[in-house]
Parts: sequence; C-alpha cells; structure tokens
Amino acid sequence: MRRTALRLGLLVLVLVAPLAAVPSYDFPERRPFAGDRWENPYAGWRAPFLKVNLHAHSRAWGGLTAGGSSAAELAQAYADRGFSALAISNYHQVTHLEAPPLPMIRGYEHGLNWSKSHRLVLGTDEAVGFDFPISTRSSRQWVLDVLRASGGLVGLNHPSLRAGHDCRDVEALTGFQLFEVHNAYATSLFEWDCALSAGRLAWAVGNDDAHAAREESIGVAWNMVGAEGATEPAILRALGAGRSYVVRGERGRMDVQVLGLEVDARGVMTLELDGPARVEWRTDGGEVRQLDEGVQVARFEAPRGARYVRAVVRTPNTEMVLNPVVRAGSWSSPLATIDWPRTVGGWAAWLLGALAVAALMPRRPHLSVVRAERRAA
Repeated sequence: MRRTALRLGLLVLVLVAPLAAVPSYDFPERRPFAGDRWENPYAGWRAPFLKVNLHAHSRAWGGLTAGGSSAAELAQAYADRGFSALAISNYHQVTHLEAPPLPMIRGYEHGLNWSKSHRLVLGTDEAVGFDFPISTRSSRQWVLDVLRASGGLVGLNHPSLRAGHDCRDVEALTGFQLFEVHNAYATSLFEWDCALSAGRLAWAVGNDDAHAAREESIGVAWNMVGAEGATEPAILRALGAGRSYVVRGERGRMDVQVLGLEVDARGVMTLELDGPARVEWRTDGGEVRQLDEGVQVARFEAPRGARYVRAVVRTPNTEMVLNPVVRAGSWSSPLATIDWPRTVGGWAAWLLGALAVAALMPRRPHLSVVRAERRAA
C-alpha cells in the first residue's frame, strides 16, 4: 500500500515538477479603458479588406496530430476558395512551402496541455517547444512572456474550449494581442468581453481550425484584414493595429462587407456596409445598447460611461464581429510582473518537498545485501 502511494506520488511529482521553475506573478487589477477621446482601429481606412485564415492544421509530426492533408494540399484548397493569405498553424512547428499557391504567413499553435490552453504565434521562424502538461495562471503568463519575447504576434486560441483561458484568466493575463472569438469548435465572445472590460486590449480573430482540405472544413470563420497588400508584413501590421474584422459563415461566403467605420470627436460612430444588414452596438460586458435593422449606414453615439464600443453585423448567412473602439488618453496597457518574494518562497517549498519525498523512498533490499556481502569480504 505504501509503495503504491509512493508510486502515485512520484507520478504526480513528474507531471507537476516543471511548474517548480515557474515564477509567481503579480497580476494587475482590472484597468478599464479611460480617456477623453476614442481610439478607432479603422480610422481613415476604406475597403478593400483581404480574406485571411490564420489557424489551420496540415499533416505533421509523422501523422501524430490530427492533420489529414499535406501542407500543399491545404494551401491549394484555401487558394481555390478565394483566400488572400493563409497561416498553417501546426503544433509547435512553423510550416514552410517552397512554392505556395497563395501568400503564406509564418505561424504555429503553441499548447501541449490537458486544459486546451493554446496560443497562436504569427510572424516567427522558430517555435517555442516546451509547455506544461498541467498549468497554472502563473505558468500561462510565463508562456505568454516567452512567446512575446520570441517575436511576432501572440493570440489566445479558442479560449472557451475546455475553459482553456476562462474569464478569470483573461481578466488577469497580459501580453496577448489577438483573441480568437470564433473557431469551428468554440465561440469565445463572452471571454473576449471579459478581457476588454478588464482593459486587456486584444483584437478579435476568427479561424476555421481546419484539420483537412475538405470543403466543409474551410470557410467556417475567417478574417477580413485591412492590409496594404497580401504580404506577411502588411497583414501582420494590420492585425496588430486591429484593422480587421471576423466573419462567421459557411464555406467562405458572406452577404455584405464592411466599407468603413468612422468616429467623430463627440463619439458618434458611423458604420458603412455595402448592403443591408442588422447592426448591434455593444458596450462594456457585451451589453447591446442599440439595434439597427436592415441598414447600410448605422450610427451610434457612445454613452457617457461606456469604456468601449463594438459592432456586430448580422445577415441571414453570416455574422461579422468588428474590433472595439476604446476610450483613450488616460489609459495604459497593464503588465503582469514577477513577485520575487513569493517566487523564492515557492522555490524553497518545492525543494523541501523533493527532499521529503526522497527521504520517504524505501531502501532497496538488494542494495543492502550487496553492501553486507562487501563488508563480509
């Protein structure tokens, strides 16, 4: 019985031992957007927007992952369906194609853990290989810090899937610039509003998360990006500035498109579409403040106490999620920092725990016999 308990203890120790290296973080409090002006990510931009998918999987790692098509087949399928650019985001691996049929964005999906706490990394050549099978909020922050240091844009993939990054997480964590609100397997608009309400400014993205080149897997969710051209630098600049919107539809079809969004000095917002649609104006926490039915031009005046405003456009076949217009002027981006006294105390506790386990380990009888025989000789 004692030996079984020790073995179970050792197994748990092996699984959680990597957490011993993780520093403890001091997470900043909620810091809602504030200021006397509105920051509009679409300011001065008029259509066109480029159709881009940022999260899809090809066959990788010798077939161990769920990708069912080669990278070339997957890229050709997106090119055939009118996409302007694609990121193939295999797990912990940046995928390169020699002669791609459409512009490619370097990227990968980071995450090898049971809780589905996955991250999207774009614009880098090297993948960070490690992750924690069992994670804590501090370990998730440490991973985000490491990914940011590696370069490129970092986002949270499908946060609501298995509560990989739940509301409490996204209200505390810092250092992510993108937030996957629509995915073929999960919708995370609630979690996004949690982050925005806490002053964590992250721009919405939506992706198929396709695992094969099948027709029904492509065009579930995608991004319309206001980039100067279909190149990786231009697309990443636009995504980092929030000049994009998310579309959820079917097989890449959409009924209307966004032409532009402008905001005047009084906070009056004007959204222009190329066809009639229903427009929802949402503020803090995702609360619907105004509905405009069957309009091509929708106007909304931000309430005095609102910290951010975001628009959702609906048609019979599509849903479009625009990035928020936020209060600015007296707000700065929060940053989680390492709590060194708590970190050192935690490391000391880990060391004492390891010594205690070692002291409880049973002696091996055969070693005792060998020592006795040596003494007798």
